[in-house]
Amino acid sequence: MAKLYFCSHDGNFRKVFKSEKKAEQWKEQNGQLAFVTEVTYNNKKEIIKVDDQDFDDFVESISDEIGTPEFIRVKKSLMEEWAFTDLVH
Repeated sequence: MAKLYFCSHDGNFRKVFKSEKKAEQWKEQNGQLAFVTEVTYNNKKEIIKVDDQDFDDFVESISDEIGTPEFIRVKKSLMEEWAFTDLVH
C-alpha cells in the first residue's frame, strides 16, 4: 500500500507529498484555509481509503448513495483528481 497527501488551499489543489510530515508543514505555512487529504492506494494504485475512511463510504458522504449517477460522477472525478503519481514533493 502507498499513501499520498494532497494539499489544497481554499479548495484549490496545490501540491502532493509522500510524507505526512512535509504535508503538515505545508499546511502550517499556508494558514487556516489549507487542507491535507490523505489518500491510500492498493498495490494496483487504486484508491482504497481517504483520510482512513473506505473510499466508497467517503464518496457517499460527500455525494449521494452508492450506485447513483451522482455517486458515480463524484467517484470518477476524485479518481482522476487523486490518481497515483510519482511526481511528488
